[in-house]
Amino acid sequence: MALLAVRRVLQRQGIAAADVTLTGHQASQKLLDIWQKSLAPGAMFHTIAEFGNIRSPHPVNLCLMQDTVRTPWVVALGLRGTCMLTLCCCERRKGEVFSRGRACSL
Repeated sequence: MALLAVRRVLQRQGIAAADVTLTGHQASQKLLDIWQKSLAPGAMFHTIAEFGNIRSPHPVNLCLMQDTVRTPWVVALGLRGTCMLTLCCCERRKGEVFSRGRACSL
C-alpha cells in the first residue's frame, strides 16, 4: 500500500523515482530493502543502523541528510496508524535542501 501511494504521488507531481531520495518509517531493514527494490529511488537515507526503529525518524533523518542529498527531490514517507499514509515531497534547489516543497497526503 505504501509503495502504491508513493508511486501515485510521484506520478501526479510528474517526478521520476530516480529523481528522489527516499526517507521514511524505518521499522526494519527488511522493510527498507523492499522499498529500495520495489520503488528504485535515486537514493535512500535512513538511520536504522544508528538509531534503530525510532518513533519519528523524519526530523532526525531530514536534518542529518541535508549535506548528502544529490537528487532533485526528497520524499519523506510517514506511516500513521494502520490505514493512513502521509507523504511529503520537498524540492531541492541551488544546493539548499528543502528550500521549497510540495506536500501531499493520502
